[in-house]
Amino acid sequence: MKFTIGTPGVDDYDILLDEMSGMRINSEETSTVPLAQFWKNTQNVIWFLESKIEIAVPDPLLCFEYPVKPQVGKNRCSMTDLMILSQKNKIAIEAKYKEYVDAWASTVETVAKWTEKNAVNKRDNKRNVANAWWKMIRPFSKSKINEVPQDIGYQFLHRTASACYGCDTQRKAIVIYQVFYKPETKYHEKLAELEDKLRRWLSLIDPNEYLRFYIWKIEAVPSTDTKFEKRNSKTEPCPFNELKKKSIYTFNGYGTIYPLYGKES
Repeated sequence: MKFTIGTPGVDDYDILLDEMSGMRINSEETSTVPLAQFWKNTQNVIWFLESKIEIAVPDPLLCFEYPVKPQVGKNRCSMTDLMILSQKNKIAIEAKYKEYVDAWASTVETVAKWTEKNAVNKRDNKRNVANAWWKMIRPFSKSKINEVPQDIGYQFLHRTASACYGCDTQRKAIVIYQVFYKPETKYHEKLAELEDKLRRWLSLIDPNEYLRFYIWKIEAVPSTDTKFEKRNSKTEPCPFNELKKKSIYTFNGYGTIYPLYGKES
């Protein structure tokens, strides 16, 4: 038996936007909104991605809010912003926008902090969950560590595990941090901090050739044509409905992609 929310395998982007309109978001600057607009031009974006990471993505299935559950212990699923599935690879897209400037750097939790912050009687379960995520990653790591590194970011851990789950040597696992930013100094400064953290955590994984990590930087300037306001816990008008009519952001083309462990290109 299988389950889904909404229509599986939708080939009409307006239907996808209608389904996304039911999502709870804080503002149009939640990363899901520029993500949804950017990927609307799907085929051209896929071609650009293929050219930069030098991996074919034949007949891709794009799954927004893609869930993967830990195989041991009880905890919420890891919800990847966008998972791209194909016969040859699995690409996890983790989108960031205003949150990485305002809160992400200060609120990010390591596995150690995530495990210890709750009641003692829940810690064994959380250790089991964290180690279950690590077990998914371990076949893609050159590290010989059996238990999850305590200094690795917990969100980074389960996002990476989601990309690895169901892959083998015939299907590469790829994690891409798609970071939208405004042309302001603080965005560039915080992006540098974000990259430093990701690289430190990546060094703890020490990935082999079947697991790759990239940064995808895209300048996103919001339009001034539409005013969004927070009313009764909802952002009005709905950004996803607006995207059916017009663009909310102006992007600098398709941006820049480079390996997290390498140089820009």
